[in-house]
Amino acid sequence: MRLAPRKLVVVGTALVLATGVWLGLMLTRKPTVTHKGRTVREWVLRIDQGVGNEKQREEASWAIVQIGRPAVPELEEILAWRPHKWRDNLRPWLMRFYIIKRDELGPKEVINRAAEAAYKLGERSGMDMGALIPHLEYHFTNGMYADSSAARALASVGPRGIAILTNLMFSGSHNVRDQSAWALHHVSKRPEVMAALIRVANTETNAVLRANALGYLPRSGGPTEDLVPLGLRFLRSTNAYDRQQAKWMLSGYQHLEEVRAALAESGP
Repeated sequence: MRLAPRKLVVVGTALVLATGVWLGLMLTRKPTVTHKGRTVREWVLRIDQGVGNEKQREEASWAIVQIGRPAVPELEEILAWRPHKWRDNLRPWLMRFYIIKRDELGPKEVINRAAEAAYKLGERSGMDMGALIPHLEYHFTNGMYADSSAARALASVGPRGIAILTNLMFSGSHNVRDQSAWALHHVSKRPEVMAALIRVANTETNAVLRANALGYLPRSGGPTEDLVPLGLRFLRSTNAYDRQQAKWMLSGYQHLEEVRAALAESGP
């Protein structure tokens, strides 16, 4: 059956437009970023946190750092993944029938490795990675699979990420509050971070998180008038963990006679 001339024109026009769009996408698409023959995703997949893979992990991390800013869009593409019940339930069946490789990394493990790549890039390059912040915050607060890496990445991306972690120290779940404080100890000499950790140590209702915050404070370089009295108070606690954390923090202030005397009196 022949198409009417009018329909032929419509179909032909649609084909021309579709071809034009496809060519436009191909011509404007940025070439895949590579380093030593591997793409950003391939380097991310090599950030294997298993025992015995430390050399490969470090090599992959440095490769991401050397790629630099061009790595950010591809990290963003990986971190944009979100759980989807139907798709996630289908994955085991696809593996069972060899439609996808059985040893292929699951998306949550890929996210974890990408978050680690992000914090290594942030800490070693200091570049702006604001595009990653919404994704890092999502994975930090919505799952246990990448909490440490995502939290540390937030601490490394600058004031916006630090502000998110500071707020979460007072509003998140037990794990989120503690992981936020832990992540911030990597930048604990920033005044706003020290102020927030001091506040946690003074106000947190959970005894373990309260003592942990003390241990996350710097042993030197902080405001002596705030940190020393705080440490001395914890040193007098009846809780052994409080005293342990206080000794760790006060060990950086032994140039003060008051601190030396208190540490000597507290015993080993």
